Amino acid sequence: MSSSPSVESLRSAPTMPSASSAGPDQAQGFIDRQLARAAAQIRLFDLLGGVLLWCTAVLGLLIAIAVIDAWILPLGMVARWLVLLGLVTGSIGFLGYRLAPLLMRRINPMYAARMLDEGHPELKDGLINVLSLRGQPGLVRQRIMALLTRRTASDLSQLRIDNAIDRSYVIRVGYVLASLMALAAGYKILSPKDPLTTLKRIAVPSADVPPPSRVRINEVTPGDATVRFGETLAVEAEIDGLSDQSTAVIRYSTDDQQAIEATQTMTWDEASRRYRATLSPSPTGIEGSLSYTIEAGDARSPSYRVEVASRPTSSIERVTLRPQSYTELPERTWTDRGDFEGLEGTEV
Repeated sequence: MSSSPSVESLRSAPTMPSASSAGPDQAQGFIDRQLARAAAQIRLFDLLGGVLLWCTAVLGLLIAIAVIDAWILPLGMVARWLVLLGLVTGSIGFLGYRLAPLLMRRINPMYAARMLDEGHPELKDGLINVLSLRGQPGLVRQRIMALLTRRTASDLSQLRIDNAIDRSYVIRVGYVLASLMALAAGYKILSPKDPLTTLKRIAVPSADVPPPSRVRINEVTPGDATVRFGETLAVEAEIDGLSDQSTAVIRYSTDDQQAIEATQTMTWDEASRRYRATLSPSPTGIEGSLSYTIEAGDARSPSYRVEVASRPTSSIERVTLRPQSYTELPERTWTDRGDFEGLEGTEV
């Protein structure tokens, strides 16, 4: 009992009549269909190769920038803006130059034929010859052209077009990308300085995100705050990775320049497992607005603001004294002064 080929196999592998029975038109139609399939494969692998190359370049650049930012020279705001603009403009330029033509233009059949001929010497440049001679019908006799077309179609029918296009470039770039991804994962796991911090700094260059550090300041309480004139501010910080020999400090500067980059040491509280300090630039408390950060080891928190709300004040517009009735003294009113005296029991 013989088995019949599946519908899928017939659909994916077009057949070609034998060289002796196929007519020139049949052979030419078969060649055109196979070249169209080859062109689709070329477009697909060129697009895939371009995307993989872009991912490889971006990932490699980000790894290099993360190493520089963490271990060599922390990137300032200008440098972070330049990196972001370079990544965006470079990506747009590369994708537009490399991928846009593949999406907008048709793959030339001659290019597809050359790719097949170069990858399969057994075709003996038959596809190139057929397409070239088809465009110049007067160069060879019609019988010779028909024979060449049938022979080329017969040779082409022996190939699986899905596997006929060279994919070595895509595979090589894929290996490089996989290696970089493994390197990035290893760096993220093993490095004491988190590379994702650098990504945050590049994604939002104007944000006050400190460089990567071994010590991590996870939370600062209260952060931004408003206090009344003369009050103090209790500051707490959750810090990881700080050795026993190191200390955490509050570094602050007042708006009136009375204190510039002044420091106040924080102490470890075993109960809450946090570092604490009471911020008070003067013996009488906080008398003006200021900015402060927490510094611990090689870590620095974002800058926080403390605004001072003035105490409420009042001014006297009018004072009226109304003595008890038994005194038979008249009611008196002052509008030009706030100091006064009267008998006990006088209503003010």
